[in-house]
Amino acid sequence: MADRVYSLVKQITNWHAEKLDDYTPPFLAKRTKRYGGKARERVLSDDEIRAIWACEDDPTFSNFVKFALLCGQRKQTILAARWQDISPSGVWTIPDRGDCAKGTVGKVQLSELALSIVRSQLRIPGKDLIFAAVHGKGAYGAFSRAKKRLDEASGVTAWRVHDLLRSARTLMSRAGVDKDHAEYALGHVIGGVRGAYDRHKYFDEKSAALAALAAEIEKIVAAPLPDKVVALKR
Repeated sequence: MADRVYSLVKQITNWHAEKLDDYTPPFLAKRTKRYGGKARERVLSDDEIRAIWACEDDPTFSNFVKFALLCGQRKQTILAARWQDISPSGVWTIPDRGDCAKGTVGKVQLSELALSIVRSQLRIPGKDLIFAAVHGKGAYGAFSRAKKRLDEASGVTAWRVHDLLRSARTLMSRAGVDKDHAEYALGHVIGGVRGAYDRHKYFDEKSAALAALAAEIEKIVAAPLPDKVVALKR
């Protein structure tokens, strides 16, 4: 987070320096990251997905987790999703708000399983966000408390919300999805010359990737839960 904040502030000061000749940016040209560390590798196993899928203590958080795993999108992208962004046929239009350096999916056809999650989500009168806060304004925000309860109920620990994206991408590979199509489905940018010149939207390919992901998840959750996990009733 510190590195991201530094990068944003540096961009602002560099932009300001281009406007004023007498302004010198306060940052060095190069800087060694202090908080780089090792990239996370956490991926949910099939048993962990089944255990989490069976827990519905907090329906909104449970739906969020399931939807995140089915669409492979970042937390803020999902929290910004509005009811009007998803057409009656299930096409999700993700606006490019210009605040994501890794690109955006644009338009994609959601799988039937993902659509069933959206349709089961409580629609709060006067609020257009799909995952809206029940009390107060804005999006759902009780992540820490809800995740703690989910961890206790499912027995699955040491995972983060962003690990759902990595798990989704891994399942796409397992389902045989083309690696480029999987990256586009997650909203990742293909760089270099090919990324600069290939302006195809890959709607059908992204949609097929999410359909394959949903089919893989359906196979996983259809298997019986391990004996040590008790499915909770809503």
